[in-house]
Amino acid sequence: MSRELTEDEKKVLVLLSQQVHGVTAGCTRQELALTGVLAGSTDPAGYGRFHDRFQQIGLELLELVKGGVHLVVNESLPAGMGANTRLSWGMKPQLIDIELAPSLLASSAPRVLPLHTVTLVHELSHALHEAPSFPVKDYAYRSGWALEYLPAAMAECNADTYAEAAALLAEGLLDRPGQLRAPGRTPAIRRALFRTAGWSALGPALAWADVTVNRAWIRSNDYLATAEKDAADTAERAVQLASWLADEDLAARVEIEDELERAGLIKPRYQGMLNSGFGLSRTDKATAGQIHNFFTAVKNALTDLVPVPVVGGSAVRYQHESRQLSIPHAVMNQGPVPLAALVVDAVILGLGEPAGSETPAFAAAKRRLVDLFVRNDRPVERAALKELGKTFETARYRVPTPAEWQALAVGLRMARLDDVAALWRVVTVQARDLVTRSKADAARAKDPLLPPASAPAVKEQAAQSLADLKVLADLDKNLAVEVGLAATITGELAADQVVPVAQIVELEEILAQLTTLVCGVHPEKTAVYQGLWKLMPHRA
Repeated sequence: MSRELTEDEKKVLVLLSQQVHGVTAGCTRQELALTGVLAGSTDPAGYGRFHDRFQQIGLELLELVKGGVHLVVNESLPAGMGANTRLSWGMKPQLIDIELAPSLLASSAPRVLPLHTVTLVHELSHALHEAPSFPVKDYAYRSGWALEYLPAAMAECNADTYAEAAALLAEGLLDRPGQLRAPGRTPAIRRALFRTAGWSALGPALAWADVTVNRAWIRSNDYLATAEKDAADTAERAVQLASWLADEDLAARVEIEDELERAGLIKPRYQGMLNSGFGLSRTDKATAGQIHNFFTAVKNALTDLVPVPVVGGSAVRYQHESRQLSIPHAVMNQGPVPLAALVVDAVILGLGEPAGSETPAFAAAKRRLVDLFVRNDRPVERAALKELGKTFETARYRVPTPAEWQALAVGLRMARLDDVAALWRVVTVQARDLVTRSKADAARAKDPLLPPASAPAVKEQAAQSLADLKVLADLDKNLAVEVGLAATITGELAADQVVPVAQIVELEEILAQLTTLVCGVHPEKTAVYQGLWKLMPHRA
């Protein structure tokens, strides 16, 4: 259920709109090109349309409201989703509203506003209307495997390309490199694989798997809405079906339903008892929900997996508990598209049966579901994926030697370790900012020369800055996980007779800084941080 914004939420929204405007509307084409978000190009000549759209996002949110765009709060958005743009059905959709999560509007603290700005840029890009359509779609996400692999024309129609550009530009304005990095470890591995372009098909294969699963996931949500839509009776169902078949998008959803029926996953729509409507049974509607949950699980697993090149073996295998995807050298004689199919199959097999779908029909069909939903995607997106697939199919990749494959395994481990250090650097800067701001605000609040009229606001700010320091009290829990990961990777590298001394030294320096910062404001954590030092990987 959605609701109107509270007065406090409206105030935060005003601040967010100013941040969005500052990042997007004030950006020159040259500055935008330097982000390299369009297939790595930094030539301003290729950023004309993207720059126009990017600046259009910079319209203040309150101006968008005046223009008829309705912003509401939806307290039921899934965890991790900050906002959602809702469009009507069919080939000529209309913008319904932009739903905002309460968490997006809960605080105006400087440490969260930039992150929420990036979220809003993503959603506002979906609201860009260029007759006769909304041009910006979801093909690849910042946290996934495909962002660098999108051709420029596809990237400028991808919502998270706008978010990535906004993040990079905002980091420049804040002079805080890496502060708005995408979540997870996948981007670091993705960039390392991207540097192997030409001799390894693994990066493109993961990218193609990512894009196809993303689209299947989104399309399953489209179909879920269709599955829930009943007609009043047989006559109205005939009218409903005719209107759906007349629309290319909705006709594809009808085809999805027909194929699910032929596969034995659902039964035909029927007239219910006592004028209860003409539609799918409750069981079959639940099956549509289970299919979407299945795709959600596959998408999440694919996003978070860790590719591990191995010299031996003949089959791609995914272990859900460790998140490791083992790719044997023997399969690297295949191109990105067939290799992507092996990856998706391995992930589905490794996940097992999702709860509520342990039926023979589902077990038999689940490995074909990705193809079914992608084949019946929205027309614009389906055409875009067809062209991207051709690009991957026609690209030539030589087969790496076993030695190169083993070296890639080492390189990917080093990329993960470097990313641990990069994340720690970001956390250290954030912690230092919090401590510095709190001390400065406290000193100002105690200033005897503080004008009485300003005192309440200054003291309120000092209290808020002090409260913000509480986030540092639980930092050790995340650090323990990170230290464990660094130790694990270091152990794996040791098996390859590689000792990453420089990375370990950097981690030691960062942990020393964090120990000083955190224990300075939370002295009760001193023993905990001494324990973290004992878990650190060793140089020898």
